[in-house]
Amino acid sequence: MDARAGVGEVTRRVSIAAAQLVPLAVLFLMFWRAVNVPFLDEWSWAPLSVALHQGTLTWHLIVAQHNEHRNVVANLIFLAIDRAIGWNILAEQLVSFALLVIAQIAAWYLVCDTTPLQRRWPLFAVISLFLWSLAQWENFALGYNVGWNVCTAAAFAVLAVLAMQIDPSRVLLAAFAAMLATFASAQGVLLWAIGLPLIVCNARYRVLGLIVWSALAAAVTAAFLRGYVSAHERGGLPGFAAVPYMLAVLGTPIGAWWGFSGSVAVGALAVIAFGVLAVRCRAGPRVLTVWSCAAFYAIANALLITLSRYSLGPDSALSSHYAAVALFLYVAVAGLAAAAWGSIARGPRWALIAAGVVIAYGMLDADLHGNRAWQLYTFARHEEVCALARHDNAALATLADADTAWVEREASSLAAVDDLPYRDALRACRAATRRRRRPFLRE
Repeated sequence: MDARAGVGEVTRRVSIAAAQLVPLAVLFLMFWRAVNVPFLDEWSWAPLSVALHQGTLTWHLIVAQHNEHRNVVANLIFLAIDRAIGWNILAEQLVSFALLVIAQIAAWYLVCDTTPLQRRWPLFAVISLFLWSLAQWENFALGYNVGWNVCTAAAFAVLAVLAMQIDPSRVLLAAFAAMLATFASAQGVLLWAIGLPLIVCNARYRVLGLIVWSALAAAVTAAFLRGYVSAHERGGLPGFAAVPYMLAVLGTPIGAWWGFSGSVAVGALAVIAFGVLAVRCRAGPRVLTVWSCAAFYAIANALLITLSRYSLGPDSALSSHYAAVALFLYVAVAGLAAAAWGSIARGPRWALIAAGVVIAYGMLDADLHGNRAWQLYTFARHEEVCALARHDNAALATLADADTAWVEREASSLAAVDDLPYRDALRACRAATRRRRRPFLRE
C-alpha cells in the first residue's frame, strides 16, 4: 500500500511539473522566435491598420467575412494593440498565450468536476500537453491565429462551466464565451450545439437554461449569418471519399508529420478508442455527456473543415492550426479513460498503457517536428526582410501568397501611416549590409 501511495505521489508531482513547465516553454519560444513580419492571412489586417490611422475605420470593415469566418474578436484585439503600441505581432502572440492559460485553468475545473481525485493531476497533465503541443505551432507563431485560440479557450470554458451544477449566471457566462468564439472563428458556432446536452444533464434550472441558451444561440447565429457568403467554391459537396480527409484532420495533433496516410490512421484510431471507452464508461451520464461533447466539437469541426478545404488536396488537411480543434477528441479519450479506469479489467488496462506509450511517442515526435517548423518559419521571415532591405520586392509575394503589386500597395500604405511592422527590421538589415560593405581601415 505504501509503495502504491509512493507511486501516486511521484505521478502527481511529475504531472504538476509537466502542466506548469510546458506553458513556460512555449512562452520562451514566443519571445525567442518573435518576428514582427505579417505572413499570409495577417496581411488582411493591413486595410484595418490603415483605416485606423487615417480615421476611416468603419464597423463594416471590422465585421467583414474572411473565408468562412467572421474574425470580429480577432480584429478588435488587433485594433486595440495597434492603437496602443502599433502593429506588433509579438503582442498578438502574448494575447494568444493568455487565452491558452485561460483554457488550461478551465480545463482544471473541468477535470475536477468529472474525474476521481487520484486521477485528476495525470489527466490534467495530458490535457496540458495537448493544449500546448507544438503540433499546433502556427497558433503560437502567427498573430492572426488568435481567433483559433479564442475558440479553444471558449470551448474549455463552456465545457467547464456547464459541466457543473448550473444557475442562470453560469448559463450566461457560457453563452458569453460561445458568442466570443462565434465571432472569433467559424468553429465557435459549434459551441452552441454542445451547450444543449450539457444543460439537459443538469437537474437544476434545466428548462430555464434551455430557453435562455436556445434564444441566445438563435440570436447570435442569425447575426453571424447575416450577409454570409458560402466559402465553398468548387463543385458539389464531397462524398464518402472525403472521410479520409476528415480523419487526417483529426489526426493532426499526433500524425500530421507522418504524412496523410499516417494522420488518417491516427485519426481513425482516436475515433475508435473514443467509441470503445464511451461504451465501457460507467461513470454516469453526466460525465459521459461532457466528454462526448468535447469529442463532438472535434469531429464536427473536422467535418466543416473537410467541406470547405477538401478541394485543396490532401496536404491541406495537415495544417498545424487544425490541431487546435482536433485536440478535443484526444482530451475526450483521455477523460473517458480516466473516468472508466476503475471499471476496466487488468488486461485492457495494459492495452491502454501500451496505447499511452505510443501516443506519448507521437506527441514527442509532433513537438520535435513542430519546433523545427517554427524555427524554419522564423528563419524564412528574417531572410525575406533582408531581401526587402535589398529592394527585392519579390519577397512580398512569398509573405502574402498574393499578387506582388497588391502587397506593395498595402506595404506602402502601412509605411505612409508609419505602421509597417517590420520597419525596424528593415533598418537593421540595411545597417548590417552597410557595415559589411565598409572598407577595412587601419587604426
